[in-house]
Amino acid sequence: MFATVFRTSTTSRHACVKREVERREEQGNAGNGVVRSLDVPLSAPSTSVKKEVLRSSVLYCAKDMAPFQSVNGEGFVELVQKLLDIGYQAAGRIDASLLMPNRTTVSRKLEDLAGEVKLKFVPMVQKAIDNNTCAASTDMWTQENTKHHFLTVIVHTTNSMGKLDTRTAFTILFDEDCASGENIWAQIVIQFALLGIEEAAVRKIVIVSDRGANMISALQDVQRLDCIAHTINTVLKTALTLKKYEITALNEEAMGIVNKVKQILLFVNSKLPRKIKKFTITKTARVGATQPSHAPMLSQFLNRRKEIKRRLVLAQKMEEYFFDDQFSERVRDLFKILNPLKTLMTRHKGVDLAGSLWPEFQTLTKMSATDSPMVAALKAQWREQLVPLEYAFVHQQCKSLVTYVKNSSFHSALKSTLKQEMDVRWNTSLAMFQSIHAVYDELTTILTDRKESDRLSNIKKDTLEAFIALLDPFKTESIKLQSESEPTLQLVLLCRVTLLDHCRTPTPPEQPLIERLKSRIVNQMDRIFVHSEIRRLYLQQEQAAPGPPPAKRAKISEAYSKYLEDETDQWDLDDELDKYFKEPIIDDTDLIGWWRQRRERFPSLAALALHLLNIPATSASSEREFSEAGHIYREKRLSLFPAATSNILFLHSNADLLEVEGAADALT
Repeated sequence: MFATVFRTSTTSRHACVKREVERREEQGNAGNGVVRSLDVPLSAPSTSVKKEVLRSSVLYCAKDMAPFQSVNGEGFVELVQKLLDIGYQAAGRIDASLLMPNRTTVSRKLEDLAGEVKLKFVPMVQKAIDNNTCAASTDMWTQENTKHHFLTVIVHTTNSMGKLDTRTAFTILFDEDCASGENIWAQIVIQFALLGIEEAAVRKIVIVSDRGANMISALQDVQRLDCIAHTINTVLKTALTLKKYEITALNEEAMGIVNKVKQILLFVNSKLPRKIKKFTITKTARVGATQPSHAPMLSQFLNRRKEIKRRLVLAQKMEEYFFDDQFSERVRDLFKILNPLKTLMTRHKGVDLAGSLWPEFQTLTKMSATDSPMVAALKAQWREQLVPLEYAFVHQQCKSLVTYVKNSSFHSALKSTLKQEMDVRWNTSLAMFQSIHAVYDELTTILTDRKESDRLSNIKKDTLEAFIALLDPFKTESIKLQSESEPTLQLVLLCRVTLLDHCRTPTPPEQPLIERLKSRIVNQMDRIFVHSEIRRLYLQQEQAAPGPPPAKRAKISEAYSKYLEDETDQWDLDDELDKYFKEPIIDDTDLIGWWRQRRERFPSLAALALHLLNIPATSASSEREFSEAGHIYREKRLSLFPAATSNILFLHSNADLLEVEGAADALT
């Protein structure tokens, strides 16, 4: 034990303590181990002390995500030496360089310590699976330098205090081209087996993941739920992005012109000699359908219309395929607007249209007094469809501004830092808009003085405010759903209703862009936010022929049939439901505690509720592991073995179990 004089408590600054320090410095106190001078030789630490330091070094690397070699760093050893010098006792000064383990020893000890923790971790998980109170979440991330894929599995259980317990189970490495659904599931089964948990038990776990094709494929034979935070992100990304095919649909009049031209050219092609080049025909146009560009076909019709008429006359089909100069003018009008659209589409290679195209689309769809009714209608239609492109344009301008300012000499002079959007991070577009808005007036002054005010010319302050007001509720709901300390699955429906209400709230008339964006978001929420199984059942019900009225209550779904032992239990469940609906509504946020207290009154419902309340609404826990992993994989630390990565993340999450006796008994 350190002497009082060396404690760091604030009591050490008390006058009485100071006088005691001075007295000991003057008189010395070798009897209780306090040495007045450091002028003594260093001694080698004992084997038992070195083992304790090794254990602590491993935990230090795991908890702080520090490299193994950090324990041998000159500065770190000097720090330890200083601490030993301050706290050493009469036994003598210990040499810190001899005390600290080699990084290779730390690396080897990591596996031993992880194994020690797993002896307590595995019974906890197995007991939770047996009690139907274990869920899992998973996600995949890519290491930027090596392009390797890592998948982390998090388990969610409930402890004896009725609190949710979230822990990392393992992390798996996949080579760049090996992250298929089949490989993912095989590796998940293998890793659980290495822990001593059989595949049959794994299949009892509900797993939350994103909607990636490989994850859906990997988990197709188990109970999988969509991560709602990913779903919200997908809704926003889809609604606020314009696909190339969204602005190539024709209205009814334009469709009629295209199809008539096509019929004429199909007939003429059938009569042309082999040596004469045939007309290029595009597929049949349908109202509201995705279309190829019809401009080349219309151009051929206009350039060779005299030849077309001559061949129709020779075939005596002019009456059937009659067209006059007025029809040719309508074809010309349509060609004049479709051809520049084709040019824009051809130049842009991606599926998502870039915001930088917005000024050109503005020009293309600008109304003119000479526009025919058909062209005016098409322009108006495309203007409606181009709404996300206007948002994307402002968004792109904001990203460019942030990049420029961060590389400028005046960035540090701003009262707050600008934040750049990151595609893989939720809600970072909102953070970017908020950061620009916070220093907008400062930026205006600085850029004006630098004669660079054009960098803000397309970013209006009121537009930023409108975007922030639109997106902020989505961040608020996402954060609620990402809690690890409280149940979240029951909040999903409330989240959806809240966001729909937000988007259906009337928007000020001076914000037509926001009103249209809200409309797109509502459409995407209706399409994406509903679980695929629920959608399938709903469509089946809609398509089914009318039949007898349904029974008083439907039988419990097959997915939860394990909570009923036989058919007679259905009647017991009906009785439980009746009792439950008669329960008074109480303001009790401790849902797990409420159901635990009523397990005898509602045995089946409580079992089902406690099972569901363990399931997280999101896979945010895995996302947090990615952030932690960022501390592991630095530029000079890319050769770390996958097993070491998994063990570091495992210990980082579960090191507290080293201090827990009977960990499995701590579960419900």
